[in-house]
Amino acid sequence: MPVADESTADDETVNFVRLALFYAWHVASSAGLKAQLLLGMNGTTAAAFRRITVNQLPALVATEAVHLSARWSGCAALLERAHRSSVARRSGGAAPRAIYGLQLAAAARLSNP
Repeated sequence: MPVADESTADDETVNFVRLALFYAWHVASSAGLKAQLLLGMNGTTAAAFRRITVNQLPALVATEAVHLSARWSGCAALLERAHRSSVARRSGGAAPRAIYGLQLAAAARLSNP
């Protein structure tokens, strides 16, 4: 088994990636379309997660933590929408977070057909 190089990502990022990959693996490991419906994961990625064991996740964390970035950081319209939603939540008139997440996922799909 090869030894992974030490990650250049900070501890907070590595911890987040570890949790996110474990969650994604856990959801994808169940049969059916859960990963696709809950996480927007494509079928190929879900199948790849199903082929690995939980013991293989630390190596994946080590290689993938350096690739983590803000998904919509370059989209001014989405950042403005996020800011308005944040202000609305603080003032008590918020849309459910799940709907907001779906809006972001839909916008990402529309901008990258």
